[in-house]
Amino acid sequence: GLQAFGSTVVLLPAVYLATWVTWFTSTDAWNRRWGAEHPAEPGWGWVPDALRGLWHYHAETWEFHHALTSPHDWQANPWAWMVLGRPTLFLFDTHPSGHAGCQVEVCRQMTTALGNPAIWWAATLGLAVVLFRWALARDWRAGAILAGVVGGYLPWFQYQYRTIFEFYAVAFSPWVVMTVVYCLGLVLGRRDAPEHRRRIGALWAGGYVFVAVMTFWFFFPILAGRTVPQGSIDIRDWFPSWY
Repeated sequence: GLQAFGSTVVLLPAVYLATWVTWFTSTDAWNRRWGAEHPAEPGWGWVPDALRGLWHYHAETWEFHHALTSPHDWQANPWAWMVLGRPTLFLFDTHPSGHAGCQVEVCRQMTTALGNPAIWWAATLGLAVVLFRWALARDWRAGAILAGVVGGYLPWFQYQYRTIFEFYAVAFSPWVVMTVVYCLGLVLGRRDAPEHRRRIGALWAGGYVFVAVMTFWFFFPILAGRTVPQGSIDIRDWFPSWY
């Protein structure tokens, strides 16, 4: 209990405040002077002005994001995040022949926050495996991965009324990758497994990694904003909700 208290009540706030060092040391950062310009309410005079200003900053941030409900063309419900239902489009432009390196009649240039389908779709299925391994096999590694996904993903379901976007999933994307890696470990097999079992597992795991790399290479032009012929966009437009 004492160790848990130190790591959560003491250590975590200290680490978080440390990420605001440049804000504390600045004189003109957003809301940096708010505490000094607004006297403390009775009973709160012992709190440093900088900390009160930081609290006010967070309160304003929360209020803005909590009340943001204006519709947006590229908003996406959290239910669609794992399956890449509505990736956020950041750039879309059309170039005629001879412009921006276009050598055909019409070219497109786009940047979209589309995750690698080979990874995200596999992770969507892999979450069931992770849940099973944690609940029944009591594998702490599966539990740690599941905790990361739950902590970064599930809270968003409380705010489905809010204008939110699929790229918010970047906060828990490392745990998505670890879900896939964990499942690949199961496919590969234990170290003490028979050699032929490990060989077959390595072929399947290696084949999947190859597919994931090739999938990234295939979608790279629309991730990096490359100017490409219209046909190159069409073959990457797998679903109407993507573009």
